[in-house]
Amino acid sequence: MTQGLRTAMSVVCVISMAGCASDDGGGSATSWSLESPGGVVAIEVAQLDLGGEADYPAGERLYYRVASDGVAILQWSPLGIATDRADWMGALEFRERSTRRIDTSYEVPTGKRRQRRARANETTLRFANAAGAEIEIDFRAADDGAAFRYRMLGEGAATAIGEGSGFRLVEGASAWLVPYQNAWPFGPAYESHFESVALGATNTENGWGYAALFRAPDSEHYALIAEADLDRGYVGTHLAQPVGSLYRVAYPGAAEGQGVGEVAPSSVLPWTTPWRVVIAGDLATVFESTLVDDFSRPTADVFAGDASWVRAGRAAWSWYSQETGDPDLQRRYIDFAAGMGWEYVTVDARWDQWPNGDDDIVDLIQYADAAGVGIHLWYNSGGPHNRVLSETPRDRMLVAATRQAELARIASWGARGIKVDFFQSEKQVQIAQYLDILEDAARERLQVNFHGSTLPRGWQRTYPNLMSMEGVRGAENYKFFDGPDGIDNVRLALTRNVVGSMDYTPVTFVDALGKTGLTYAHQVALAVVFESGVQHFADQADGDPAHGFAAVFAAAPFARDFFAAVPAAWDETHLLSGSPDSHVVVARRSGDEWYVAGLNGLTEPISIDVPLAVTGDQPREMRLIRAGDRPDALVEEVGPAPQRLAITLLAADGF
Repeated sequence: MTQGLRTAMSVVCVISMAGCASDDGGGSATSWSLESPGGVVAIEVAQLDLGGEADYPAGERLYYRVASDGVAILQWSPLGIATDRADWMGALEFRERSTRRIDTSYEVPTGKRRQRRARANETTLRFANAAGAEIEIDFRAADDGAAFRYRMLGEGAATAIGEGSGFRLVEGASAWLVPYQNAWPFGPAYESHFESVALGATNTENGWGYAALFRAPDSEHYALIAEADLDRGYVGTHLAQPVGSLYRVAYPGAAEGQGVGEVAPSSVLPWTTPWRVVIAGDLATVFESTLVDDFSRPTADVFAGDASWVRAGRAAWSWYSQETGDPDLQRRYIDFAAGMGWEYVTVDARWDQWPNGDDDIVDLIQYADAAGVGIHLWYNSGGPHNRVLSETPRDRMLVAATRQAELARIASWGARGIKVDFFQSEKQVQIAQYLDILEDAARERLQVNFHGSTLPRGWQRTYPNLMSMEGVRGAENYKFFDGPDGIDNVRLALTRNVVGSMDYTPVTFVDALGKTGLTYAHQVALAVVFESGVQHFADQADGDPAHGFAAVFAAAPFARDFFAAVPAAWDETHLLSGSPDSHVVVARRSGDEWYVAGLNGLTEPISIDVPLAVTGDQPREMRLIRAGDRPDALVEEVGPAPQRLAITLLAADGF
């Protein structure tokens, strides 16, 4: 057990995965400890009565706390859950403990790394309440974080009343959080800015969303709170308005999804909840972690062990700059994508309203196929859970028989995937819809991108055909509002994008510069800093020499070479430098080529100095794209790679 967990208990367990009797100075209690395989992360669980301390309630109950490298990440934080059948919020009788070691390898077609290895120690504690109803709580400790989940035992149906689960941060911690939106016609959809807020701050929305980033006081140790392995048996949760430094798990709001569906989840016992995950370590450890995927279930049976047909790639997309338009416009986008070597074109809303109906889209898919470009087709997820009636096709993704027939039909045309929008709810009924879409699409070998959606919760491991999810205030907001600025983009890299692919739709040269002052070099850098299994490049891509990509490429031909080459799938990812209040520098490898990109989030210049020998091998040549003498100018420098890259970035700049 690390020093950070040792201080509050006068007797401790000195071997990992062991239980012991202990005395906290205020009466006897039983505690259990667990360490990660490398001894980096430690979890302690104890049944304590902490009444009278801070805002802890009176009475004995279960708590846990977490340390990383001996630094306290979470103070004593509450555990517990209650259903209409049983209450496990208060004092419990310990029954049994079991332990196991996890060491599995798996491969995914998207994300930070194709090849993954998940290593953790796990302990399961079984308890009973006063009525004899039993519950098991699983705890996992990996070198990059900790997690827990509940398994409610018994038989028959049950409905959850609520969770007592929470995360009590250390006093003085810093916080970067995104408001969890109140229900409205286009949300909640995680489309607010991440904010630097005081610990314990509340907001005018419905609490705070994942992924919630905190830094321990007087330390470079961070904690990022998220959720993993959410299935049809539960709701998507978020963090309630805090009480002091305690952030409790909260269920969706009743008004979400136009009031459709129940707030509280129901299932048949035995019933397992999602993992509550705390990624912990220095900022690089948090950024590089794949814990949300690691703690989710393996590839679903529907794939029959074969996801080789899933292919990450780049996409041209007309909706941002020119709406969906007509088949002629989409052919120009296909031509552009083919010329760039991009894998996809996404045909967005209202393609079903073209004059010749299905014939138009069938002809377009055949045209794209001949050019070596795959087509993804947009759908409205509704249903009564959204009121977005103008954006069609609608009512084809809700009812199973209708959805399955539609997916089989477009697969027979040769479509490669779908983009499904406007979920606007974290209730159990909508979580089931997400997973049903992924299952049915996999049967037809169709890829999936979710918009107006929740954020990743480990589904990219279970369903490799899930290419990306929005769940972010991305570049499409330049179309309606000011959109993300430099510090927004820095924070997104260190929060939202940590937990899974993010369809931010980057690269909007003129609009981003005009509205938030982001240089063209900043926009180029987003293609590497942000990860998405399908990376939609948002700017105009119809070949018009006066606008969009064609205009940028005419002034800077090397930029075309970059966008033709930059991958959407990566073998390795590292954080070289960063802070959620200033900048980020990311290195990603594809094959034997490294891409290093950085963003300045400040409104003043910043100097950055990072190593280029990322994993020990010194690169031979460097091609550097940076800002020229104006924010809308790009220059390229080519030459031998130095040991370190020292560069000064303009305000809201990048490289």
